[in-house]
Amino acid sequence: MTFGIEINEVVFNRLELVRKNQRSTQNDVLEQAGLSVSAWNRYGRSKQDLPFRKILNLCEVLKFDPASLIVEIQIGNQHD
Repeated sequence: MTFGIEINEVVFNRLELVRKNQRSTQNDVLEQAGLSVSAWNRYGRSKQDLPFRKILNLCEVLKFDPASLIVEIQIGNQHD
């Protein structure tokens, strides 16, 4: 399952913020989640959809509740 570009942006930006707040390196997080840096960069530039399984992997590595992403997506869609 994948999401649209707007949702990818919200998810990518939020997970990057969480990672930075935890002072984790991008390489460490991505390696643990089974993602390459080049794939992550494609997701960030919205060149490729971010698969749901990868979102869950990243959330697990970051110890971040994926349900909060759904709330953020819903809030963002209410402003459109």
